Amino acid sequence: MQKGVDASYEAVKEGHHCIWIIEEDDFDKAQQLLAEFSQLPEEQQRKNERPKTISKVLPGIIPTVRGEKKDRSPYMHVRLRPRPLQHRRHPMTHFLLIVCGLLFFWNLVQETQLIKSEGKAALQLGFTPLQQKLLFDYPSCFATLQALLEHHPLQSVDEIATLPADIQNQFAAAEQCSYWKGFYDLIHSHWEKLVSLQSSLQSFPPLFEQIRHGQVWRLFTPCLLHRDLLHILFNMSWLIYLGRQIEDRLGKWRLLLLVVLIGVFSNIAQYLMSGPYFLGFSGVAVGLVGFIWMRQRMSPWEGYPLSNGIVFFLLIFILAMLFLEWISLGLQLFGKTPFVGHIANTAHISGGLIGLLLARIPLFAHKSS
Repeated sequence: MQKGVDASYEAVKEGHHCIWIIEEDDFDKAQQLLAEFSQLPEEQQRKNERPKTISKVLPGIIPTVRGEKKDRSPYMHVRLRPRPLQHRRHPMTHFLLIVCGLLFFWNLVQETQLIKSEGKAALQLGFTPLQQKLLFDYPSCFATLQALLEHHPLQSVDEIATLPADIQNQFAAAEQCSYWKGFYDLIHSHWEKLVSLQSSLQSFPPLFEQIRHGQVWRLFTPCLLHRDLLHILFNMSWLIYLGRQIEDRLGKWRLLLLVVLIGVFSNIAQYLMSGPYFLGFSGVAVGLVGFIWMRQRMSPWEGYPLSNGIVFFLLIFILAMLFLEWISLGLQLFGKTPFVGHIANTAHISGGLIGLLLARIPLFAHKSS
């Protein structure tokens, strides 16, 4: 304290004591003070009763002091104490939870209304008004197909064959129009051209159609939509568990910035690989896990309580889905039926990577108030 270092003193056991350094930035200064102290005569060292050794140690671990014990001075250990956390109400975590829940139930209502007004096929071929506004992209051919469904309600896709020939042709043209379906579909549909090196960038369908027209919210909003009850319950459980940890240490606005950045970059990656139809918070959740995991290794004194078992479980799950995706792509290339469902695994992988990267930015370090 006399030298401007915020610290506390604690007796661990007989002959061993611990000095807690509160601020990480003060640790180098503490080492410098020890170096100056070591230059003092032995009699003055004994008189001042200062520590003989200093080391940077993980919180909660009592280190073993190497060397020969001497009675003339106590053995001292200097550790970085996890910063005390303020008692928060987690407003941003709960806000995101409420938004996702409201959008989920709002979409359920619209699905019911859509089935009544346009038939069950409207959900198989089209989207609810909410999805039209919040999915990553809504290509023009989607709007054309939606207009056809409004004028010709269908209870099943098979009923298209019963419509007049010109209407059938309109449905076929809308379903076959060119829009970005992702690199996976591009590889499958243009495999022969790719192998023979005849493909070109000019054959690419248009990308980011609505975003290029100013609808930039679509970069993030797919994270707020969910497919069914199990989907949203699973993702919101992760949000509560991870969001509270981060909001305790970073506050609501830095948590929001972290969520938005992970969501935007993971959504872009998923769109480039699979096209515009994907939704869910899981890419952000994996990104938050990656963020916490990296902070635990860079700054363990921040005290994030994430177990390695959770990280290992997610890693195995992501690798298994990636393996199945590549197997499914291989089956498609050879004319077989794929077996992998619509799992946005690219969002999981890219979300985890961007979370690791953001954890290394000082803006997202926990600072004591």
